[in-house]
Order: sequence, then structure tokens, then C-alpha cells
Amino acid sequence: MTAASWLYGLDSWYTLNGLPSEYSDHSAMMADYFSQAIDILAAWDNNAHTTQQYAMVMLYGLNTSGLDPSDPNNTTEINFLNTEYNSLLAKYNIDATTLSNYWQSQLNAQASNKLPQDCTSTQ
Repeated sequence: MTAASWLYGLDSWYTLNGLPSEYSDHSAMMADYFSQAIDILAAWDNNAHTTQQYAMVMLYGLNTSGLDPSDPNNTTEINFLNTEYNSLLAKYNIDATTLSNYWQSQLNAQASNKLPQDCTSTQ
């Protein structure tokens, strides 16, 4: 498939090796694209937030792998994700409490920002 993207090839390789796409997507994001994503967020947002805040946004959900942690065959991959995740925490000077507090404050929309109750209506 010459027209296929490199990401398709990567996902195919992970799938053939029995790894879920969540693992491949998260490992690629953390290892290769994290700082680029922060730069994109900052440019899109006109630098209205700190680099640390952009990092905390990007970290949401990245420490999950889709792998069964009770399966010893998954230890290497899970350790890799944990190492990458912890490296990003250290790089952006984020501790678990700060991250948890940030997510709690940002993931719960204020009343003025909530979607209307009928937004899912098909009428």
C-alpha cells in the first residue's frame, strides 16, 4: 500500500505483534510528538496558558495502554509507557497532586460552559 500513511503501517505492526492501538498511539505520542503538540496548543491558544498547563492537558489518559497488567507478557510495554509518562512529568515539573487538581478543575465544565440539555436531540 504505497498510499497508506506511516501511522497505518505503525498500527499494523503493533496489531500484528498483539499490541492494542491504544498502546501504539500513546507510546508514539509520548516518545515523538508530545512537545510538538504542546507547541500547537500554545499557538492555537495564543500562549494564554503556561507550558506546564498545556502539558497537563496533553497528559490526560496517556498513561493507559489497553494492555492487561496481570499478563507478564505485557510488562515491557507497560514499563515503557510508565517510564515515558514519568519522564514527561519530570520534564514539565508536574507532580501527581498538581496534575490531579488541574484535571479536576478543568474537566468539570462550569454551568456557563455546559452544553444545553437538548444538545443530543435528533429533532
